[in-house]
Amino acid sequence: MSVLSNLGALEAIAAMILAGLIVSNLVLFLMAMRSKKRYRLLRDAILEIKDDNKVLYQTDSRMGEVIGRLTQNLDLLKEDVNQLLEKKVSHEVYENAMRLVTSGSDIDTVVEKSGLTKGEVELLLSLKQGGHSGGPGHNTRGH
Repeated sequence: MSVLSNLGALEAIAAMILAGLIVSNLVLFLMAMRSKKRYRLLRDAILEIKDDNKVLYQTDSRMGEVIGRLTQNLDLLKEDVNQLLEKKVSHEVYENAMRLVTSGSDIDTVVEKSGLTKGEVELLLSLKQGGHSGGPGHNTRGH
């Protein structure tokens, strides 16, 4: 009888470890998607400024000062893109958000305190709720 209860405990531990790995992979996926979205937005802004820069330069030679400022802004945006590409979203942000979700904080509070988007917090909340619906002992294969 003791061996069967030990097997059940091991199955529960294995299920919890698996759930943790799944959540970790989803968090890493969210981090990558968030970085990609920011990169695309900055890249698009750079391309738009380049186009505006060309138009202004061709339209009026007196616009040299404006073009100079736009070029400076373009350089700043390029620096921002490079910093964004080098910067990794902190795993701690997602861990803290998950703690807030687990402690029962509402979505708006988690968004405000973590800096995550509402969609990211809603995903964490659904993962938390989904992780408890079946529970680790819900395995019916051995029965």
